[in-house]
Amino acid sequence: MLKWFLLIFFGLASFSALSVSYKIEICAIQSHINGNAFIQPCPDTSGKKWYSRNRCSAGDWISWSMSNIGGQVMYSTGLAAYTTGATVELNLDGSSCHGAYDTTEVIRLVK
Repeated sequence: MLKWFLLIFFGLASFSALSVSYKIEICAIQSHINGNAFIQPCPDTSGKKWYSRNRCSAGDWISWSMSNIGGQVMYSTGLAAYTTGATVELNLDGSSCHGAYDTTEVIRLVK
């Protein structure tokens, strides 16, 4: 039992350690009938466009699934940020792609 607990604990800890947070503004947001959501980060203050941080083939959008309540809340958060011009913080693990786009599991409004 302890072995399984430690395995799960260190697995989650290593996943969190590999995750990197990025603060962005959202220039476009979409939802598709297939249950996926997409956001397009705005260029940074120097005018540089977003590129894939997860080494995906196309780098200008970030995607996630809205098949569960967490994904739907993330879409609501993204939509609120888009309509108000607020900054969001999102986590990327450096390797997960949804099709050609970066995948995120977390989107938070930044105060």
